[in-house]
Amino acid sequence: MYSSLENLFSNDSILEEGDDAYAETMSSTELLSRKQQDNLTLDCAYRLHQRGTLDRRVEAFNAYTADRETTGESLGFSFGRFVAKDSSIVEVRNDGNRKDEPDGSGWCITYIREGDDGSVLIGADTVISKQTNTLLPPPLGVSDVASIETLNCKSGTTYEVISLKDERGFVVTDSSGNLYLPLESVMSRINDYKNIDAALSDVCAKPGASQYIPISWQHTI
Repeated sequence: MYSSLENLFSNDSILEEGDDAYAETMSSTELLSRKQQDNLTLDCAYRLHQRGTLDRRVEAFNAYTADRETTGESLGFSFGRFVAKDSSIVEVRNDGNRKDEPDGSGWCITYIREGDDGSVLIGADTVISKQTNTLLPPPLGVSDVASIETLNCKSGTTYEVISLKDERGFVVTDSSGNLYLPLESVMSRINDYKNIDAALSDVCAKPGASQYIPISWQHTI
C-alpha cells in the first residue's frame, strides 16, 4: 500500500478549493514532513471546531472504552487516540506479548464514526491479520517513517499505524482514504480557536468596537 500512502499525503489527493493548509507542496523525499503535519493538524482542528461535534463524540467514546476496561475486554498498550476531519475517532491498542502474531490477535481497533444514514456507530473492529513494513522504498521518506503496522480487519477495512521518527509519535490511515491525527494535538488546537473566538467576542461586545474590527473578523463572530 505504499503508493496509496504516498497519494494520501500528497497535496493533490487532499487539496480542496480554499484549503490554504494544503497550499505548499512537500518534498518528494518526505512522506509526512513536520511542517505538513502541523498544517494538517491546524486544518483538522479548524474543520472540527466549525462542525462542533467532536466533544460529544469524545464523551461517547470515553464511556464506551471505560466500560470495556471494566469488563477486561481491552488490550493493554494504547498507541493513542486519533481523529479524522469528519469527527471519526480510532484508538489503536496491542498486547505486547502477542503484537507480532501474524493473525492480528494481539491488536485491537476501537472506533466511533458516522454511518451512511447519519447515525453514530461505535465499536471494535476485529483485526484478522497484520504485517509490519519497516523498509520503505524511495521516495517514501525513510527520514520520516520508522515503521508501518498494517492491520487488516474483519469489516474489510485496513488501517495503517505509521510510526514517525524524531519523536513525532503516530498517525493512522485507513483504506477509505482517511487520515487520523493525534486527538490530543487536534483538541489543543481547537481550544486555541475557542480562545480566539472568546477574545474577539469580548472585543465586539464593547460599545462602538465593531466599527474598528476588520470585516473578515466580524463575519467569524
